[in-house]
Amino acid sequence: MQIEVSATDIEEKKADGRGRVTLGSEYAGKNVTVAVVEAEDDNKTTECIHCGAVDEPEHDVHVRVEQTERGEHYTVCNICEPPEN
Repeated sequence: MQIEVSATDIEEKKADGRGRVTLGSEYAGKNVTVAVVEAEDDNKTTECIHCGAVDEPEHDVHVRVEQTERGEHYTVCNICEPPEN
């Protein structure tokens, strides 16, 4: 499938911590075609991959980004995986 799109027709949306985007009620009940043109990682909101916790310093919950041996990044909280000292 190939679709031509004008730059003025592109809508920017922010995905939630699980990668979901809300299109809006104007698309309710309609078949839509969605394309991701660009994705930026802002690291402002991260969720633990195990329990879904987000940073809550007032409750001593801290989510951090870790890296696997293969260089892949994932987020985890200090409850599920305490940091190594």
